[in-house]
Amino acid sequence: MLPEVSEEHGLLVRTDFSDDAAWDELCVHLQQILDNIHAILLPIDNPDHVGLTPAGLAGRITQSDVSHAFLADHVTFSDPERPLVAVDLYDDPGRAVRVTPAGFLNVQAGLTAGNVLFWEIAAHWTAEQGIYRQGVVSPPPYTNPHL
Repeated sequence: MLPEVSEEHGLLVRTDFSDDAAWDELCVHLQQILDNIHAILLPIDNPDHVGLTPAGLAGRITQSDVSHAFLADHVTFSDPERPLVAVDLYDDPGRAVRVTPAGFLNVQAGLTAGNVLFWEIAAHWTAEQGIYRQGVVSPPPYTNPHL
């Protein structure tokens, strides 16, 4: 079971248990990033979540005020960039995109503040291989379909 969380927390669920040292380093690094916005990382380190998918995570979080969370899976620990899986829990529960630790702050802060929607990250922020890496990216300009 996952704990109750608030939107200010960066929820990170570990789904791969192959490298304890890498997990510890990742948690320390992400908390240092979140310190920039005075937020707290809530790492979930429980073997009950081994192999958990984005859709599975969406099914385990029932709080309506939590719009997103992150998974640390086998790719996170096997890829040198350590890309996390950002998971939509609000508009399209289970939809996922990869985000590197360098891009984590923008994704976490943007979704928490409501400055960006998950589909915008998936459609416009991700670069090659569907991974958001870093940088401040504005959504595309609004086009009024009635003009």
